[in-house]
Amino acid sequence: MSFRQQFKITGCCAIALLSPFLGGSTERWSEGVVLIILAALVGADPPRVFRRQGFIYVGVLLVCVACAAFLPASWFGIPEWRRELIRNGVVPGDMVSAQPWISIECLVLMLAGILWVCWLAAQEWRPEERRLLAGAFVCGAAILSGISLITFYYKTPIPFWHSERGFGPFPNRNQSGNFFAISGILGLACVCENFRRKKVTALLFAVATMLICGGLTISYSRAAVVLFFAGAVVWIVCLGVISESKKTAGICAALVVVLAALFLLFGGAIMERLQGQEKMTLGFRRLIYRDAFSLIRSSPWCGVGLGNFEGVFQLFRRASAMPSLILHPESDWLWLWSEMGCMGVITALISLGIALKRILPMKRGTSRQLRLGAAAAALVFVIHGFVDVPAHRLGSALPGLFVLALAFNNPIASNENRWLAPCFRIACTVCGIAGTIWIFATWQGRALPGAIGVELATQRGQSLNMERQYSAATMETTKAIGWAPLDWKLYFIRGTAEICNGNWPRAYDDFRRVNVLETTSPPVTYEEGMLWLSSSPAYAIPVWDETLRRCQLEEAAQYYGWMLDAANRVPDLRRMLHPLAKGRPGLEIVYLDYAPEEEARAEVSSLLKKDPDLHSLADEAKTAFFRIWMKNGGGADLARLFWTKPAWQRTAWRQVASYLATQGDLRGACEVALKCMPQPEFPRVMIPGGIDELRRRLVLHSDDFLAGYAASTALMSQNNDDLAMEIVRGFTASSGCPKYFYFLEAQIAFRMQDFPAAWEALQKYAPIAE
Repeated sequence: MSFRQQFKITGCCAIALLSPFLGGSTERWSEGVVLIILAALVGADPPRVFRRQGFIYVGVLLVCVACAAFLPASWFGIPEWRRELIRNGVVPGDMVSAQPWISIECLVLMLAGILWVCWLAAQEWRPEERRLLAGAFVCGAAILSGISLITFYYKTPIPFWHSERGFGPFPNRNQSGNFFAISGILGLACVCENFRRKKVTALLFAVATMLICGGLTISYSRAAVVLFFAGAVVWIVCLGVISESKKTAGICAALVVVLAALFLLFGGAIMERLQGQEKMTLGFRRLIYRDAFSLIRSSPWCGVGLGNFEGVFQLFRRASAMPSLILHPESDWLWLWSEMGCMGVITALISLGIALKRILPMKRGTSRQLRLGAAAAALVFVIHGFVDVPAHRLGSALPGLFVLALAFNNPIASNENRWLAPCFRIACTVCGIAGTIWIFATWQGRALPGAIGVELATQRGQSLNMERQYSAATMETTKAIGWAPLDWKLYFIRGTAEICNGNWPRAYDDFRRVNVLETTSPPVTYEEGMLWLSSSPAYAIPVWDETLRRCQLEEAAQYYGWMLDAANRVPDLRRMLHPLAKGRPGLEIVYLDYAPEEEARAEVSSLLKKDPDLHSLADEAKTAFFRIWMKNGGGADLARLFWTKPAWQRTAWRQVASYLATQGDLRGACEVALKCMPQPEFPRVMIPGGIDELRRRLVLHSDDFLAGYAASTALMSQNNDDLAMEIVRGFTASSGCPKYFYFLEAQIAFRMQDFPAAWEALQKYAPIAE
């Protein structure tokens, strides 16, 4: 093998494995590292011969469609969402892209992906080189899986890995699962390819595949697990069709069955997730898709521009209007359609057709078993793109394209094209310069235009506000807003600085922009209201009303309580907050808890007049209502009405029993508690013999709870309460007895009219008095 081929093979594997290792290449510095290596590899040996130039034409077309984002927006008609932004003071610029600097960065990343797949498609690999590439990739993926498992179980994460569960290099579990799924399928193909040649090597690949599957299982991604087994089955079926020897296909099928059995035995949490209440449905994704289609319908044919989905999508959140951050539409295809329009999708579909043409036919002597496995893995990658975004993350896209290229037939030789190499080198130069700038800006902390500058401005603005350097914070964020006018965090930081500087009109305008660009998060508007309290409390009321509108019912009660707590520091604010609770019964209960006694009594009377049976309140709110009523002197009225209101008895019994006990009416308190409180789960026992036999067993075994329960209940049925009490107290006198014995003691004491003893036993069973 020549040095040139060794260099290319090493570079290919380095890019395909380093991109996921560097935290999934989701930060600009890690993307910069990958871009520099990619530029060095392609620039050192650019294609000079390319007979089938379909990929190049499609790549050029994709770049042209993406560049339409830099054309004047007026050429395509002004969509309503852009008018809405302008009306609220957000200036999206004159281009189709509202954030051109962000779009340029995304365009560079897309150019890197196009450069990568075009360079791979131009390579001519001998069978042994193709096997070496696939084997090195599978071994690297197995090592990455092993590192992920070790760091997960020993809880020692790698500093630049930011996984949500502490497992895998990617921040999102689905991207980790996608990488391990395609690696696992390629591992199966390596086992098959090497089985006849080197059985020891095939065994090593089988071990590596099992390690990869272990990582796939712990990744907790349901879609990746399902797609892995589906892809493996498709590969085996196709292998059986094209293979003359069914033995190899049978052995591979057996390996898949073994993997499936191990998964069923040791699947753990992912098995529970597959079998649990959360079924394999689109769920919340379906709501995101619906809103994403609304965005697509309201945008020009060329989309909203690369990097603009997150900012623009907030204006279309109707079905998915829940307090959760949405960075993307949970689909590569919808994301592409949203940002590059229908032409982007059509071009991508054409590229898939070209890829399929390069994969077929599967001729003998072309490592077709391995190529078929790579094609199955690439199919899994594409299908996963319908419900997730692996193609939009450099760390998952580059390995996916690498596996796709392994399935290609070698290109047909052609005459040298003198323009091909210079064009590739120009693209490499662009990627290399961009990567170098990103690394330099990250390490030096330079706020250059783009994502790095916006992130640094956000951090500096927050720090300056904490240091009370409000004018500096305003200048820092204003500069960054010019780069990312759809980033609501920048307006929030600037609005905070302006409030503290006393510039209320500008602060009001900035927070108006925040509420346009972030429409679902309750903490955002709650924090804004807290900021207004120190300067203009009247502005806090409509802002907090928006907070409550964004909340779910239980969340709204929590936030309203925090607002009322804050009202203690501002005169008359509690009275101003009262109208926010009107028409929201749960919030009216929270308000009652903070109201003075006279006002609380009046509100209780008003609520009972409107809803005598309290049907509008949930059980938790009813319990809180009865507690507040008691606190404000309504115990006598509650006790009087208790037996006439069956709907109250399940939630008010504790307050009524506690009140009657404080009034000395232990008989009434015990009666309420015994009839209405949740009863214990009594054991179901069938012990042969009569009471004498049960008592004999208790003499021999004083800790025989079942015999004690059976004997005491039998004696109670015979009205022999004294002897039953003697047996029960033999258990309750010592610690560690089941709770139901305290309940039995209370029942027996109540029958014996020993109400203090009954009340004491009930308190031990479940404390009632508050």
